[in-house]
Amino acid sequence: ATTSAQNAMLKTLEEAPERVILLLTAENAEALLPTIVSRCEILRLRPEVPVALISGLVTDELAAGAEALGVRAVIYKPNLTRDLLPLISRLLS
Repeated sequence: ATTSAQNAMLKTLEEAPERVILLLTAENAEALLPTIVSRCEILRLRPEVPVALISGLVTDELAAGAEALGVRAVIYKPNLTRDLLPLISRLLS
């Protein structure tokens, strides 16, 4: 991401409401601004657990295509944090 995009993300991180949990994913944390990384808790997902967390309109065809590429599970984004946290816990264990 560009520096200006990262600065916009930094503003979002700094001004997030108290009860909001933001999940930021990156292939390469070293490419992020140090000020962003310093405000994050880094969780390394197990690479041998290919999972797609999907938000938005997903057809059965798209889900089948992801599975054909090696994704073992297609997880549709839950609307509630209490439903998402167990999924994240499964990926980290």
